[in-house]
Amino acid sequence: MKSLRTKILACFLVLDFVVVLGVAVIGINFRISANAAETLSNTYMEIERDFGDVDSMMQALVKRVFMIDTMERMGAMADAQTQAALIEPGMTDYARLQTAMDDLRIRIKDVKDPEFQEEFAALDTAVTGFMELYIKLDGMYRNHKYADAMSEYFSSAHELILGHEENIALMGDRLTVLINQNQKRLANAEFQVQLSIIIGTVALAVVSVLAILFASKAIAPLLVASKQLDEILKEMNEGRGDLSKRLDNKTNDEVGVLVSGVNNFLATLDGIIRKIASESGNIYTSVENTVGIVNSSRDDVSNVSSVMEELTASMETANNALLTLNEGAQDVNHAVEEVSSQVASGTDRVAGIKQNATVIRENTVQKKSSTNAMVSNIQDGLESSIEESKNVEQIQTLTEDILAIASQTNLLALNASIEAARAGDAGKGFAVVADEIRQLAEHSRETANSIQEISNLVISAVETLAENSNNMLSYVRDSVLADYDEFENVAQQYYTDAEDINAVLDSVNDNTVVLNTTINDMTAEIDHISRVINDCTQGVADATESTTGILESITTISDDSETNRDISLRLQEEVSRFTTEE
Repeated sequence: MKSLRTKILACFLVLDFVVVLGVAVIGINFRISANAAETLSNTYMEIERDFGDVDSMMQALVKRVFMIDTMERMGAMADAQTQAALIEPGMTDYARLQTAMDDLRIRIKDVKDPEFQEEFAALDTAVTGFMELYIKLDGMYRNHKYADAMSEYFSSAHELILGHEENIALMGDRLTVLINQNQKRLANAEFQVQLSIIIGTVALAVVSVLAILFASKAIAPLLVASKQLDEILKEMNEGRGDLSKRLDNKTNDEVGVLVSGVNNFLATLDGIIRKIASESGNIYTSVENTVGIVNSSRDDVSNVSSVMEELTASMETANNALLTLNEGAQDVNHAVEEVSSQVASGTDRVAGIKQNATVIRENTVQKKSSTNAMVSNIQDGLESSIEESKNVEQIQTLTEDILAIASQTNLLALNASIEAARAGDAGKGFAVVADEIRQLAEHSRETANSIQEISNLVISAVETLAENSNNMLSYVRDSVLADYDEFENVAQQYYTDAEDINAVLDSVNDNTVVLNTTINDMTAEIDHISRVINDCTQGVADATESTTGILESITTISDDSETNRDISLRLQEEVSRFTTEE
């Protein structure tokens, strides 16, 4: 089954394909035209320009040869300035000719024409031969061999110049032919572009017409169904609606589905109208019966509501008296609970005091033990360190040995100096060594004296440190440890007092519990009686409210019944506008 959307989409896809194809063909033809124009402008025109450069440079070199020969015959070539003015520009023209030929060789490769390539090869041979000839002539000119140069020129240049002129003329003619061919291709490409535009326009018009025809054919069933539906709606608005009519359905696409849905709706609406017509009479009869019953029940409910209101007032008076009694019992209960709470709080605080006293006493004993151990360890370590520090006194003995060695070294250096002086020039080197040894001995003696001074200071500091450490240990042993004993006794007394307070609070708590139990029992009984009365009052109030609600509901039902009776009559009038299937 092809849907309406598929048909319309297919039409527009074909249209898009034709448009894209036409644009692609036009683009390809435009590209061909652009390539032809680029070849014409960038290759042929530049080759034609290079032909002109080669021809002009060749003519300039030929004129230069004859000018030099003429000036030599006149005797002007003997002048160095004249010679330079005639010979040097010739090499400039030679360089320009060489550049033009190099450009031609590069561009000729892009011309895919065998005849043109053959003619250029002949031209290249002639021009290259003439350039080699001119280089030879230039060498002769610089060596003042003007007669030999002209002889060489007349023997070789004629054929080269003739080959150049002949081939450049042939190449010019061939280039004109190639340019004409390229212009023909360009004209053909332009014609193809125009033809593509015409074909694309025609194809677009044809496809557009076909798309319109397909779209018209696709929506034709929708227009027919819309017209039939308008006729059915017009009959309904005029009060003669025939629900037995159906829309014609001849397709299986979305329009067919829509028409089937409308037909199903008409069939469903026909069934609903027939049910409304059948039940509206029953509704009218039921409403009439309901109105009679409601009017009869309204008076009975009104009497019951009055009795309930009087009973509610009596129950509220009794409930107020019980509430007053309950409030007094609750005040007493609150006071007892407050006392009990304070006693419990005091008991907890006493328990905390006892626990803290126990912890303090245990910590005091532990700290005292650890302090004793620490003092013993410190004293042992200090005594050991003091004994080891006495080894510093050995430094004094070592320094005295160093001083003795320094004195002997100094004496040996003096004797060596004396012997070196006796030896004369041969002993000068030994005298220098002896002097260095003497200076080393002096330095060693000064160092030893410094070590003695420092060791004396260290010994004095160690003795002072030992004395201060002994004083500190004595203070800890005599004062701090004694304070630990006294603190332990205070913690024990603190724990005993807490035990006494706890016993008093336990007694008060027991009495409070008994009183609290009694008050709670009395309050519970009062609450029970109050709840019973309250429940009765609430029940009567609910019954009164329900009775009032029933009375209001009956009134509402009576009003709604009147409204339903009117609605039933209007429904019968509306249903009578339709003709239904039997």
